[in-house]
Amino acid sequence: LYGRNYGPGKKVGPYFRLLVYPPGAEVLRQGEWETNTFFIVVDGLAQVFVDKRVEPVGEVGKGRPFGEMAVLSGTSQTYTVKAHAQQG
Repeated sequence: LYGRNYGPGKKVGPYFRLLVYPPGAEVLRQGEWETNTFFIVVDGLAQVFVDKRVEPVGEVGKGRPFGEMAVLSGTSQTYTVKAHAQQG
């Protein structure tokens, strides 16, 4: 991917990295302010958790993004995301 220059000192890209998480590993934590990164599932599934619940409230599949709303809004993460516990 190529970066694009949006004016003095504002270059976007290439900032893509391939990250591999072991089953059950935490990717995002609800309430944290890491708001300059979002993710796209390349392979496998990610599980979504809210309010410290033990059971996931949803899943994010291949090709789907997550964490982008915190990047766009500048707010803390509204959910926790973990690599699916049954992968591997």
